[in-house]
Amino acid sequence: MPKQIFDTLVIGGGVVGCAIIRELSKYNLSVALVEKESDVGEGTSKGNSAIMHTGFDAKPGSLEARLVGSGSVEFRTQVAPAMNLPCEKIGALVIAYDDDQKNELDQVIARAASNGVDEVKRVTPDEIYALEPHLAPGVKGAVSVANESIVDPFAPPIAYASQACLNGARLMLNSTVTGLRELDGECHEVITTSGSYYARYLINAAGLWGDSVDGFLAIENFHIKPRRGEFIIFDTAASRLVSHIMLQVPTPKTKGILISPTIFGNVILGPTADDIEDRGSPGITRDGMDKIRKLGAKVMPELLQEDITSTYAGTRPATEFSDYQITFNGDRRYVTAGGIRSTGLSSALAIARYVVEGLADMGLSLKEADNFKDYRRLNSLSEYAPRPYQQVERIKANPKYGQMVCFCEMVSEQEILDAMQEPIGAASLKSIRKRTRAMMGRCQGFNCAPKVNGMLFDHNGVDIKSLVA
Repeated sequence: MPKQIFDTLVIGGGVVGCAIIRELSKYNLSVALVEKESDVGEGTSKGNSAIMHTGFDAKPGSLEARLVGSGSVEFRTQVAPAMNLPCEKIGALVIAYDDDQKNELDQVIARAASNGVDEVKRVTPDEIYALEPHLAPGVKGAVSVANESIVDPFAPPIAYASQACLNGARLMLNSTVTGLRELDGECHEVITTSGSYYARYLINAAGLWGDSVDGFLAIENFHIKPRRGEFIIFDTAASRLVSHIMLQVPTPKTKGILISPTIFGNVILGPTADDIEDRGSPGITRDGMDKIRKLGAKVMPELLQEDITSTYAGTRPATEFSDYQITFNGDRRYVTAGGIRSTGLSSALAIARYVVEGLADMGLSLKEADNFKDYRRLNSLSEYAPRPYQQVERIKANPKYGQMVCFCEMVSEQEILDAMQEPIGAASLKSIRKRTRAMMGRCQGFNCAPKVNGMLFDHNGVDIKSLVA
């Protein structure tokens, strides 16, 4: 038998996989996670709309509605404050632009009530324009959802995995799963590009590759149908135009085009919802950008006159089913958390509890660990609270918090040093970007990337070519 057999091993380091290892690390278990990328929170988890949804528009009675509702409440009220993760309850407006959509607003309210989401009410056109004066003329009505919130989309998976690692979890990055084997009913062998790992219980949270991982064990419960969503990010000057998350009346396929402030002070417009074949890194398309701009112009034409900072795209792991596909194979000690689409950021904490409860039902012994260590992020990236460069006493204590490296996003030298010294230390330009906002601004790293590269080289002592990989 292998020298080390983990009690549990999670495949996939997106926000769901990271939430699961955090939950597992609360118990006296040996816990591991394998991830094909060089950092957690890549793939779908970094290409979302950065909204903490209440679940007001989820299908009543669905697993998604249940988990989004409880997961988002836990994040807003407990986890975000404890971990210093930005979360701003700015509220959403579900806007009707024609009579058909207006007739659907009562259904939006009824669905929210069925899902236990409160502080949802009708808003008249006059009230809408008082709240959002830059909307295009002709709005027929809206529904206000007070608890919809914006977050830093990169922080949760990093924070969840960091707390898990502080509590003994093992993280194997750059480890693509190439096969699974069941060994004499004792454990699973997880074959990866960095070697084989062994575990008694296996959790598949592989996102876009969830059905492929199932396939290694001849399990075929669903098929991933990648759905690309493209976004435009407008410069911070556009923030004067919008103060709420602006949503359309949702359809079975998509929540529609949204306009929203971001936690970083920008405004985003998107996404598209196009079924594609490629599960890899999705590219921006001319058709997608044209579609977003055309729809955005109908909602808020002034926004389209603003400067664009960047664009991005994410791919959601849609399936042929409308609900999450979380399955438990008790006799094989194997769990799949699949089909977690655009609401995974909101539901991840609840999915983690649901999965761990299912593992207990399958026979996994759960004994709470003594001295479970807390984790609190040192630097918040939110524009809704003072940043390090604005904290005089902090700069007096450590002048490096006042020495700017990225002037577009006002990121200090010490923040970059902090990011490299976290439990999951930043080791590349893209990992620094997610943890600090450096290279996210107008120049997209043209001015600060050389300095960041030099700091990474000094800290890690690796060839500079690997830092941009």
